[in-house]
Amino acid sequence: MFCGTNTKMIYGLNLLTEGFVEHGLILRSKLQNENIPDRLSAERNDLERFISEAPNIDDPNIRDMVLGVALIARGFYNTLESDDVTKGLYPANIKKVCDLIHNIDEQYYGGFQGKSDDMKLIVDWINKYERKSDNNNKQYAKK
Repeated sequence: MFCGTNTKMIYGLNLLTEGFVEHGLILRSKLQNENIPDRLSAERNDLERFISEAPNIDDPNIRDMVLGVALIARGFYNTLESDDVTKGLYPANIKKVCDLIHNIDEQYYGGFQGKSDDMKLIVDWINKYERKSDNNNKQYAKK
């Protein structure tokens, strides 16, 4: 995030999160003859187990990268309800994720960068953004 985001990065995040749904949920549920709620639960469970084991990856750079993707997947899956997938509503969740990342970057480079408490400021801003988003769309900020 704090390297500046551009259209290509946001597009990549959009494709990644679409892939989580289209491959991780829709295709996997068909291949394993599962319904979407069961597949979503299984994906969440697999991610939790992987995230718990990831600290054992020897190479710290590989660990950071694969753990980062797993954390993105977990966070994204936790914003979804099975109806979001079955009714084709998940693009709204994807847009919210992409908008959040873009807006974090705008806030950081637009005023917080260089301040002694810049990371605290950005975290406070994210918390306010999440509450605002939660008030506007109750399903986005699920834990």
